[in-house]
Amino acid sequence: FLYDASYYGQPSRFTSQPVRLPVPRGSQPTSGYERAEYRDFTTNLGGPLVRDRLWFFAGYQYVRDSDSQPGTDPRFPRVYKQDKLFAKLTWRLSPGLQLMQSVHQEFWSNPDRPTLVTPFEATAQHRASIPSITFGQLMHTLSDRTLWEARVGRFVSLRDDEPSTGNGTIANRLDRATGTSSGAPPQIGGTDLFRTTAKAMLTHYQSTTLADHHWKAGMQTEIAEHTQAQVIPTGVRFVDNGDQPFQSVSRVPAVNGGKSITLSTFA
Repeated sequence: FLYDASYYGQPSRFTSQPVRLPVPRGSQPTSGYERAEYRDFTTNLGGPLVRDRLWFFAGYQYVRDSDSQPGTDPRFPRVYKQDKLFAKLTWRLSPGLQLMQSVHQEFWSNPDRPTLVTPFEATAQHRASIPSITFGQLMHTLSDRTLWEARVGRFVSLRDDEPSTGNGTIANRLDRATGTSSGAPPQIGGTDLFRTTAKAMLTHYQSTTLADHHWKAGMQTEIAEHTQAQVIPTGVRFVDNGDQPFQSVSRVPAVNGGKSITLSTFA
């Protein structure tokens, strides 16, 4: 059995402080990058479950990263979060037959970064769950020259985009003269992706007096689909030119998507 763990952290006091300058239109009177926290922890464990027959591996990663850009309010830093888990089984079913199975799960929260022209309330919060699994990857060694393998897997990504404040009842306003955004983010929604793939392949090595040949042949099928929701908070957003209204953009909530089924062969 093998085990390892690591940790890296960087608090605010270990981040060099920049030279501060006045920021006339910022939410803070002066500039200055602020590191709230950074933490990265990983751990892994692996070894045999059945001697010379079955092995396992498992890993986990924890990441938290919070910072504030110059000219923004340090009370509302960008808070990035990520958790990753991975597990794998490797089976030796016979001397020439091996099966691998794995699962990966990832959770993350990746909000827009507040800037001088985009305050916290005008940013969106992006959250996702991304599971992917190898149901099985089977490899059979028929001889020292020939083997075949088959693999079936699935990938899913479920993402939500929401206002960072949780309030979607405020319209977004963009001042094109200064590039400053206010109110809610201009668009929220979500995107879901699904992909299932199956593949089989035969490999043969042939050596002759004239040349060596590496033959491969196989087939693959895939089912993929996605759906995407797009929503303008309150149904309308506004574009101003300084103190003068310039444009309004409106749209009802919309959902689009697609699906494909493909089959291919190769040699």
